[in-house]
This record gives sequence, C-alpha cells and structure tokens, in this order.
Amino acid sequence: MAVSGIGAASALGAYAIAPTIATKSPSTLDLASIALASAAAESSTPVPAMTVTIGYPVTPAVTYAKPVPVDPITLAWATPPTDNISKVMAQLKSTDSSYLLSGLGAAALNQFATTQGDFQQSVVASPNVAPNGPIDATANAAALTDAQYVQNNVGLTIHTASGKEVDISITFGGGSNVGDSLSINVHTSGKLSAAEQAAVAKLSKGFASALQGITSVPPQVDVSGLVGFDPTVLSSVDLKVRDPQSTNLKTLDFHADAGSRSFAMQGVAGNVSVSVDLSKPALWGSKAQQQTALLGYLNQFDAANARAHGGATLLGQFKDAFSELNSSYPVTGQQPAQALAASALNTKDVSVLSGLADFQASMSGTSDNGSAVQPTTEAGKIDYQVSQHTEISGAAKSTGLSVAQTQAATLVASFEQSRAGAMLDTTNGNYDLYRINDSTSATTSFSYADSKLQSASIVNLVNQSEVFEKLVNHKVVEQTSTPHNTLTMRDISALLRPTV
Repeated sequence: MAVSGIGAASALGAYAIAPTIATKSPSTLDLASIALASAAAESSTPVPAMTVTIGYPVTPAVTYAKPVPVDPITLAWATPPTDNISKVMAQLKSTDSSYLLSGLGAAALNQFATTQGDFQQSVVASPNVAPNGPIDATANAAALTDAQYVQNNVGLTIHTASGKEVDISITFGGGSNVGDSLSINVHTSGKLSAAEQAAVAKLSKGFASALQGITSVPPQVDVSGLVGFDPTVLSSVDLKVRDPQSTNLKTLDFHADAGSRSFAMQGVAGNVSVSVDLSKPALWGSKAQQQTALLGYLNQFDAANARAHGGATLLGQFKDAFSELNSSYPVTGQQPAQALAASALNTKDVSVLSGLADFQASMSGTSDNGSAVQPTTEAGKIDYQVSQHTEISGAAKSTGLSVAQTQAATLVASFEQSRAGAMLDTTNGNYDLYRINDSTSATTSFSYADSKLQSASIVNLVNQSEVFEKLVNHKVVEQTSTPHNTLTMRDISALLRPTV
C-alpha cells in the first residue's frame, strides 16, 4: 500500500476549516497615460528630441452646440518611432494602460528572434498650452533625459549557461521635471548562439504575463512562464520591479536557476515570500504525488487564513506564488549534482514524503471587510509562515541511510470586531478582540542499515491558542482562552517493507 504525502496530510489537521477561495479581478494600471495615434507620425523638432502633436476628435454635445476644445497631447521621442518596439509603444492608450508593460516586455524579448542589437527608446507626453501651440523643444529634451531615471522601474536579467547576459530595463511614470513617460533599454553582453537566442525569445510570453499581472489592481502573481526554461541553455532569470509611486505594488523580486527559485512581493495587501530549494531531486515524487501535496498545502493555506479572518487578496497572491514556484521542476540531468542518488530511494520511500522540493514561504499583512458601500465591522492582521526541510544522512541503504522530512507552520494573528453590525471604531474602546497563536509540525522519518529498514514513523505536534477579550470603554470585562495541544506518533514501517 503506497501512501502519498503522509506528512503533508498530517500537518493539515490543525486547520480543518472550510477554505476561502480568493478571486482575481483585472483592472487598469496606475501608470503614465501616453496616447498615440500612429507610429509613423512626423517629427516637428528633429533634434534634440522628436515631438508629435496629436489632436483628439471633437464631437458636439448637442445639435448646434459649439465644440468644446480639447488640448492635444505632445509626445516627444528620443529617436523616430519606426521600429517594432516603438510601434508597440505608439499603440498604447490611457484607456487600456493595463497592457502597457506587458506588451512592451514581450516586444523587447521577441526582437531576439530576429536581431540581437542593443536598443534604447524614450517617450514623454504632456498637453500643449493650446491646440497647435508652440512646442518647447528644450523642455522636451530635458524630460526625455530625466525619464530614463524615473524611480518606477521593471528590470529583467537573463544569464546564459555560456556566461552572456541580457538586460531589459523599463522605466515609467513621472518624476523630477517629467510628467508621463516610458523608456526602455535593451542590452546584451555578447552575441548569442541560435539556441540562446531562441531560449530568450521563448520567455517573451512569460514576461508579458508577469507584467500584465503586475499591472492588475490588485497585483496578481504570474511568473509561471519564467520558471520552465532549459537550464542547460539559460543559467538564471531575474525579474525586479520598483514602483514607489504606486498604491498597489511597491516591490517585486523573482529569481530562478537550476538549483533554486525565490519570489518576494510587497504590495498594498501585504507581503508574500516563497523560496524553493531544488538541490535534492531524489526526494521529488511523481507529478501526481506533487499535485496531491500541492493541493493539500493550498487547502492548509485556506484554512489558516480563514481561522485568522485574513483577506482574500493576500491569500490569492500567496497561493499563486507558491503554486508557480513549485511547478515545472527541472528534468533529470538539468539540476545540480545530488548529494543522494535517486537510486538510493525506491517509490515506497518517496511516497511517504510530500513529493515536493523543500521550501520556505510566508504571508503577512492587514485586512478589513469595509468597502465603498459597506462600513468596516472587522479588521485584523496576519503573519503566517510555512516550511519543509529534509535532512539526509548517508548515501546508500547498504551502508546506512536516514531521511527526516519536517513540515512546519506558524500562525500569529489578531482581529477586532464591532458589535451588532456597527462600524468598527477602536478609539471608543467598545469592541471584541481575538488573538491567535498556532504552531504545527509533522516529521516523517525512516532509516536503513545493511539494506534493511530499521524504523519509520510520523510525529505530529499541534499547539493552538485562541484568546477572546470583550472590551467596554477600553476595559476588558470578559476573557476566555482556548488552548489545544496534541502530540501523536504513528509507526509506518509496514508501508515501506516489501510486500510478500
């Protein structure tokens, strides 16, 4: 009898609560609004900057009404917008700016399918004082220079296995002497081989999806298209976002190579962090086992968030990051040298483990249930951390081998609730307070000597605490504490011994 992911399943018992499913809601990007009608617009000031004035069509509000004048937009280009990347920039409109970065990122990588040349382009936009009014070429030139140093930045860095580097930097938004702007800089450190060129271009869809997620409100996590590259051709991929002017996403850092993956994001909903260790592939289970373990963890995250009364947005971002970093593990022969040969463990040995790579993950933030049409009646904060760590001693069952995999989780949370559906106001000192402090762990271990099973067990430890306080005029008039502590051990030797 093979049991898949026993340790993971045991660790879920402490959070057997109906899951809360987070939903994703696409929206628009709070970036610079850059409007163009055609990439072939002619330059009115060839140097030092190229400027294009575009007028919007005017429709009378009523019959015989005098048209209301609308100031056109003056766009200044660093170079004439005749290339493919500039054409993408030229098609952008403020009404669909959620696709601004995604379209541009894909275009930048797609150029590697045909050319490897470095590329640089900038565009700034500002309304004229009057329709067809004079254009200040000096101001435009200064704005184009400053646009390259705007604080809002997206950077993609790709290293090839042969040591070359591809860098894409995109800056956007406003800053000193800059209104709305968009700049891109593409640089390669050397000529790419045909395989490298194809591998870089293949990331374009993943880069586009990642940036489209970043531009959503609230931000969504989508780095799945940046983890499945061939590490024999590309050695690493890094994505960095810095958007201090945004009210949704502040920072994002993603890294992937053959031996590890990491993701960290700071946003309005809170912080998310996930890191995955790919250095022990001998412990990975089958695809089916990995999917079962992944679903178990996602259910655990739902239950922990429900117990803490956490927000759906942060939970959704956390689950997406965890799922995507634990997908598309490198195939055999594409990961670093192993400390333990895959042949040292059989399918029964691996079946009692989770089947996933070791990891550390966390989410923390604040939440409230208020909205534009509903007053806040509950608000709180959550700090949830979960991990898996596997210790291996020995290299073969004949000479002595032991494996111990520990899955652990901690939840520290608190939330305040108003009474009778009234708006929550903690300053008046009349509300209910809940504090939660939980820790759980499940350790699956087994050992062999002289090619014989010596022991195999699972130890589960659960420590939970919930404290309730009723406050009246800032004084605690009622308090209850609900602890729950259990320790269980199960012998699983029968699952590992050969069947007769």
